[in-house]
Parts: sequence; structure tokens; C-alpha cells
Amino acid sequence: MGLTYKFRRAQRIIAGLPPANRRRLEGIAAEVQAAEEDLLRRAAVPMAQCLGACRGLCCRNVDLDAIIATDDFIYLLARAPHLEGPIASCLAAETPLFTADCPFLADGVGPCTFPEGLRPEVCLTTFCGDTAHIRREIRRLKRAFWKLAWFVRLRRLPAPCRAWLGLA
Repeated sequence: MGLTYKFRRAQRIIAGLPPANRRRLEGIAAEVQAAEEDLLRRAAVPMAQCLGACRGLCCRNVDLDAIIATDDFIYLLARAPHLEGPIASCLAAETPLFTADCPFLADGVGPCTFPEGLRPEVCLTTFCGDTAHIRREIRRLKRAFWKLAWFVRLRRLPAPCRAWLGLA
């Protein structure tokens, strides 16, 4: 599908939200960010290994479509609308049909363009080491992203239906 398509779709979804749904999206996105920040605090050692020893190896030669979803872009734009321009710039040279390095690595090697505590789900929940001590935080973050994904998918349902599903 390509990241550019997903990014533009995220922009259209956000632009089409009525004010009440926009406020709800902002609340859910805040929950996701709080879960990310909590995970980063607890995962300081494995994250240091990723940045120090591996130097972002998992961000290079990857299947980007499997890593970054439309929901990730919705989250990023809901929490940090100022990232719209930098994201578009990074995606300008995208080659969507081939596995490539993540376009959000500064100068192709890093660091990540996205601020710490504001990154796509897979980027923060995948570690090559033991995650036993951070499983709870990873589950919390995945649940928060799940809630965001279902909110986006069910955004056109009437408010009582979303409330019944716990998404209002």
C-alpha cells in the first residue's frame, strides 16, 4: 500500500472528524502517548541496547508496510500536528514497492525523526532481547493502540453504539 498512501489517508480521516470525535481522538492519542512514555521509562536498558549496540539495525532493510500503519500516522498527527511537514518530507523519496530503510531515520542512519515517546507502535514494542520485565507496559501500549484503531474504524457509528463498545 505504501506509507505515503497511509499518511494521506490519515490526514483525510483526521480532517473529516467532527469536533466531538476529534476531541475523543485526542484523548485516546494522549492515552497512547502516556503508555509509550511509561514503556520507555521501564525499558531504558533494552532501548539503550537498541540505540547503542544495535544502532537502529531493526530500522534498516525492513518491510515498512508491516511496521507503520495508518493508525500510527493518525496517532502522530493527533498528538503532534507540527510533524505533518517533516513526515511529508521524509516520504517524498519513498520507494513503496521495495524493502528499504525507514524513511524517518535522519540522514538514513538515525536518530529517528519522531520524538521519543511519540513513535509508531511496532517501533516501541519490538525488542530483540528479553522483555519479561516490561510485558505489562508493552500490553498496555498495544491495548491503547488497539483502542485507537477501533475508534478510527468505528468513527462513523452513532455515539450510543460507540459508548456501548467503550469507544465513546
